[in-house]
Amino acid sequence: MTAFLGECEISFTEISVGRLEIEEYLIMRHQPILNRKSKS
Repeated sequence: MTAFLGECEISFTEISVGRLEIEEYLIMRHQPILNRKSKS
């Protein structure tokens, strides 16, 4: 776990959309296994 966290990066960027749009985009892009939202 420590090695994994050592490879993680955090970046900040300005956005012009809301949190819900970002969440939907990330779920669609990464398709997490444990996602409980309905797929559209």
